[in-house]
Amino acid sequence: MTKFNSSILVLFATVIVSLSFAASALAVLSLDVTVKTQPNTLVSQGGSITSVYTVTNSGDTDITNLATSIKIIKSGLWDVTDRFSGITIAPSLTTLAVGHFVDFTVAFTAPGGANDTSPGYGNYTVNFTATGNAPAVVKNSVLSDVFTVLGPANRIALVSPSAATVGTAFTIKVTMYDGANMVKTDYIGTVHLNSTDATAVLPADYEFTATDKGTKTFTITMKTAGSQTYGVKDLSSGISAISSIITVTGGTIIPVPTKVVMSSDKTSINANGTDETMVIGQLVDQDGNNMSTVNYKIVITTSLGNLTQYSNTTDATGRVYAFLRSYAAGTAIINATTNITVIDTSVALLNPATPVAPTVTSPSSATTTSAPTFNIIGTAQADSLVKIYSDGVIVGSQQLANGNTSFNITVDLVQNATNIFTVTATVSGLESPAANVPGITNEPQAPPVELSIISITPSLNSIGIDVNANITIQFSKLVQISNDNVEMHEDGTDVSIETTVTFDSATKIATIQHPVLKSNKKYVLLIVNVADADGNKVSADGTFITATYYKIMLSKKGTNGWNLISLPVVPSITSIDKVLANVINDIAQVWSYDSANNKWRMWAKGDAASDLNAMTAGNGYWVNYKNATAEKFMDGWGTLLAQGNTTPPQVSLGSGWGLIGYYQRELTENIATSCALKSLTEVVTQTPLWTLLYTFDNKEKIVTPVQDMVPGQGYWIQLANVPSRYMYGPGACE
Repeated sequence: MTKFNSSILVLFATVIVSLSFAASALAVLSLDVTVKTQPNTLVSQGGSITSVYTVTNSGDTDITNLATSIKIIKSGLWDVTDRFSGITIAPSLTTLAVGHFVDFTVAFTAPGGANDTSPGYGNYTVNFTATGNAPAVVKNSVLSDVFTVLGPANRIALVSPSAATVGTAFTIKVTMYDGANMVKTDYIGTVHLNSTDATAVLPADYEFTATDKGTKTFTITMKTAGSQTYGVKDLSSGISAISSIITVTGGTIIPVPTKVVMSSDKTSINANGTDETMVIGQLVDQDGNNMSTVNYKIVITTSLGNLTQYSNTTDATGRVYAFLRSYAAGTAIINATTNITVIDTSVALLNPATPVAPTVTSPSSATTTSAPTFNIIGTAQADSLVKIYSDGVIVGSQQLANGNTSFNITVDLVQNATNIFTVTATVSGLESPAANVPGITNEPQAPPVELSIISITPSLNSIGIDVNANITIQFSKLVQISNDNVEMHEDGTDVSIETTVTFDSATKIATIQHPVLKSNKKYVLLIVNVADADGNKVSADGTFITATYYKIMLSKKGTNGWNLISLPVVPSITSIDKVLANVINDIAQVWSYDSANNKWRMWAKGDAASDLNAMTAGNGYWVNYKNATAEKFMDGWGTLLAQGNTTPPQVSLGSGWGLIGYYQRELTENIATSCALKSLTEVVTQTPLWTLLYTFDNKEKIVTPVQDMVPGQGYWIQLANVPSRYMYGPGACE
């Protein structure tokens, strides 16, 4: 800490010591607080501040009821602690023995972040206080060094020379400041430089980096003698600064086209559609001298859309010409723009009068039709050319003649949309203002809906279906459906399953309710002769296989609670806490062997070292069951394959021992070992890749050989001298 900061610490440190007298001795209570680590000196709005304070019990009595707190003071005056979020003081202690000390870490977040619109920037101090009671009160506090929260960029400061030479580079310095007039050391915005010297060599737009600390030097080369300045602008906030005048010498002042001095040679032109040439001004340089720049580009715009501009360049004397054409009387404002200055003048447009807008009589209001075309009818100025527009494009027209004022024009309509049209009348090349046609909506008659079944849920021929789920059928239109139209039975039997059918006319969905179905069984569903009001009929049929229910017994014999199990199917939720939900309080540990990584993985309730997070089909698990009084079952639902194009589960095995389970296929229970382990058979010779297979009698707690593989049982398998790893997946004998 610097000498200045130490002085602040001594100045603000206060100690309040309470003394209590006993009959035999005088207890001395004392807490010393010192700053171990100062807070960050500069932080951004929304940034984190951390400091560490050491509290020492320097008395002769243990301190009880130890408490710590902080106050955050802005500018040495205001308590603004509530403006800072996430304040923490760690550790949380209530006692401090004699001669002991504790380092308390204080952390909080500065205001003004993404979720704080208040300014929040400026200078702050932290007042840390420790208090205790043993039983008298003792208190000590310490004032830490100042820290500063930087605000957004608020001002740009420029440092540059007062004189320069044409063609010689010089250096400038750009510094960003926040609203508290602190250098914004965390500024990472982009600045743009410009100059009154149009020929000056300036740096490209520059994006500040964290290492710039808010200050950057640039190089500028002026090419024009005279009094010049340059400017710097922050492209994000828009704040800017202009330098003091730099006197540039050592070269010839180059005239730069600067503005157009208006000096029109006409105050009016004929509005008859013919071209007229008009001088609108004189091009001058930065000192007001006439420029003789030939073909210097001047951008000319007008206030009337019917005033057409054809050319806008200077002649040999720097005069600015505009070639204009107008069709309507009125007054037009003409704007001339150079690269620096915008000026304007006006011109009167004379003769003839503009035609009046047509009147539309049909449609008289917004209308809807199913026809692909529509006749727009109305009146317009006699002998005019009537045009109909859609999105600025002419879509129909009619030339009126012999004094006729009525028009009837057929237009094509965009289907399933509201068509918007406008109508104008043109006489002698002058076009009237547009009249709006009320919206014409086209709604073609829909073709009759054919009766069909849009969807059946669950989909026919799918597997893993919830045994409790109702069956829903979406029809394309209203139908008459009852129990007589539905037949449902277990595959291989003729016994019908009682169903209840309801139909929702609003959604056109029929719901088939049924009793709870059996696990891992195929069911046949027949939808027969469902009819609509017109007598059309539709039928459908198919099968589905229900999800598999597994129920695995866990037991303990004497002190041995180990059970070797597997999940025959992939459970609906594979999280180990969910799989073990109904027996979780009776499980001491679960172990699984990851042969791919030659590693045992373990789970124990509440054990942070657990790295076995899920249980699924194909793996064997050693489960240590600790309930010695009763056997229990872990159960659940699942399937090997979900509906659609899915990949069967697999386990990677190589030479040596692996811990696996039996993949239970749909519609199967126990299965011969050679069939269950079909995926571990050499393709050409059909020779098994495995040499040994054992299981564990979970009731008698002994290792046994294997004949058939059983759902829910775990197995040790040995592959001897296989050349590579093999994927063990669901198998069956065809």
